[in-house]
Amino acid sequence: MTNPPVSRRTFWPAPRWSRLPQVVGIHRYNIAAARNDGAAATTGRLLVFVNADRRPSYELVCGTLDAASQGLIWGTALATLWDAHPWWVRVGLPLFNWYYVRRRRCAYGFYFVVTREAFDRAGGFSTETSEGEDMALSKELLVEYGPPQVFQSPVATSARKASEFGLAYHLKMVWLGIRHGDAMNAHPSIADYRDGELRSPH
Repeated sequence: MTNPPVSRRTFWPAPRWSRLPQVVGIHRYNIAAARNDGAAATTGRLLVFVNADRRPSYELVCGTLDAASQGLIWGTALATLWDAHPWWVRVGLPLFNWYYVRRRRCAYGFYFVVTREAFDRAGGFSTETSEGEDMALSKELLVEYGPPQVFQSPVATSARKASEFGLAYHLKMVWLGIRHGDAMNAHPSIADYRDGELRSPH
């Protein structure tokens, strides 16, 4: 699904690989709600949420399907970069991968894989939280199923938010995280970074 502040369009594979992917237009300005609507429109047993500026490789897709055939409940991929980016992003991204996926045991929203059964049981993505929808759902799944499976292949992402917000803003977020922990998610600066009003339920 798309990530910039525009009407959301959620994509999902057709039930048979021989068919073209199906597209559903969802005019929602709330990321969690749009993703829930997209999931509700599918019939598959595995849900894979991918942002528009991410580039999953063939190896990652194959690894995801292999894991699903072996009992995967939920999982994610570590981030790498495919476009031009500042030096501090190159330094900071591996650290954030470790912090968010390994230490916090959360799945990235830009490559969030979960079975339909687990997704439905957790109630889908929360539209009532001030934190990221990926973090909120990860916390629910972590309690029920343990940490996410981390796929061997990374997912390529753009440095869009790094270019948009800059180094000073990211350092501010790191400080807020150290000082406030999970309470930082209600801070206006965090809400702005996560698309601000787009995360407010309508």
